[in-house]
Amino acid sequence: MPDLALAQAQRELATTTGRSPSQ
Repeated sequence: MPDLALAQAQRELATTTGRSPSQ
C-alpha cells in the first residue's frame, strides 16, 4: 500500500517544515 508510505513521507516532510506538528 503506497498510500500509507506516501502519507507517512508527507507527514514527515510537514513535520520537518514545521507546518503541522502532529506530535
